[in-house]
Amino acid sequence: MVGILLVGHRNLPETLYDILKDMTQKNLDNIDFVNVFPDDDIEKVTDIISKKIKKLNNNDGVLILTDMFGGTPSNLSLTFLKEGEVEVVTGVNIPMLLKLQFIREDYNISELPRFIVDYGTRNICIASNLLQG
Repeated sequence: MVGILLVGHRNLPETLYDILKDMTQKNLDNIDFVNVFPDDDIEKVTDIISKKIKKLNNNDGVLILTDMFGGTPSNLSLTFLKEGEVEVVTGVNIPMLLKLQFIREDYNISELPRFIVDYGTRNICIASNLLQG
């Protein structure tokens, strides 16, 4: 099963992790997070990310989900890109996380990012358009 690492600004990754735990009641052993704060030592954060990737990778790869492209968490995560082993998806949202809990066993590290980006995008909507039909 592909490991999932949430990396983002301040407490967002931990909060997303807690929401996932509350909403799914599923085992989160192969999911972890790294909070990145403005005053953090970049080398220490990079080392933490590296260690968590190694811990999460059970030979199926690791998908890193970050909050936004171009921010420090995303930029640090991008240094770990490795085809077939580590992929980074930016713009994580709660529907993506929930879906990942139920489908990540069915996809490999090459297929999963494409599927989850499409799924996450489809779950961004203008409420009035939906309500009007």
